[in-house]
Amino acid sequence: MERQYLLSGKWYSADKKKLKKNIYLANSRALDLDFGVVGGVVPHAGHYYSSRGLAHFFNNLDKDVRSLIIFSPSHYHFLKKDKLYTSKIDKYQTPLGPISGFSDFSVESYKFIELNDEAILMEHAVEVLLPFIKNSSIKEILVFMVPSFSEFKIFKDVFEEMKIFLKDIISFENCAFLASSDFTHYGPRFDYTIFDGNLIDIEEKVKNLDLRYAKNIANFNIELLLDEYKVENPTICGFFSTLFVSYMMKSMNRRGKILDYYNSNILEKERSENFVSYCSIVF
Repeated sequence: MERQYLLSGKWYSADKKKLKKNIYLANSRALDLDFGVVGGVVPHAGHYYSSRGLAHFFNNLDKDVRSLIIFSPSHYHFLKKDKLYTSKIDKYQTPLGPISGFSDFSVESYKFIELNDEAILMEHAVEVLLPFIKNSSIKEILVFMVPSFSEFKIFKDVFEEMKIFLKDIISFENCAFLASSDFTHYGPRFDYTIFDGNLIDIEEKVKNLDLRYAKNIANFNIELLLDEYKVENPTICGFFSTLFVSYMMKSMNRRGKILDYYNSNILEKERSENFVSYCSIVF
């Protein structure tokens, strides 16, 4: 099964040369770290907004990485909670050429892992990553669609089953793990207006909220994150995806680092009461 690209010319350039140039420019402006990263949290908006955040991960990707596991929210398909969903897509098309997908596996013996082709075929939070992936050392990818989780114990059970599943099909030595997630969606458009004050004050309060969550993701505080999410119900659309990368990085004894934080207003001519925040975390 192939996944065709759907968003070229809308969310990123349809012109191959221009797309490669945009990726090159984004990577050239990214921070340079003194270590190779194997885990991350990156935004999934159109490249005009997300390329800055995406580049921090891909510019610093460990040179030995050849496989990538992506954790993504589902914006278009309802998914039952407390499970993971994947697909046997064996080719992901991009304007820069195809990327191979893992397809030689079975989910029949797993309690928490199911197939859902349609969710992945339609998902923008997956597609906006693909041109950057094709431009990197990565040769193969596998996507998990991540719904909500009701409690920490169930999350851990699903996580442990996922690790068993992955060990049957990939080598962790040459693998990286990436969560696709924007941070707070703020304003009347998103039905999320919890702060008082002028727009500058509100943006600062949103930043403080986002960075509190980002620090807990970087520091592997999964149980605390789940508890806070139940109380605060933030509009971090890939929240549950970030938990899987964070917990995997904990199991691999990595250290988390917040590299960047910004919001859509800094890229607009006029600041809007409706804005989206983006955060780059690497491990």
